[in-house]
Amino acid sequence: MNRDSYNTTMKPLAFERNSEKAGLKAEVSGTFSGSPLTLTYNFEFDDKKIQSQQIN
Repeated sequence: MNRDSYNTTMKPLAFERNSEKAGLKAEVSGTFSGSPLTLTYNFEFDDKKIQSQQIN
């Protein structure tokens, strides 16, 4: 299935960033079980490049 099958949308709720880390909290909703969900995307940077990403 693709994204269009679930009519998925993501609404940013909060964003924080410093030189080494960033965090994005977003509400993901659509026509899937459990909708809407609030997900937190955490990024770590090294030399301005993403080194890791974690989604909670």
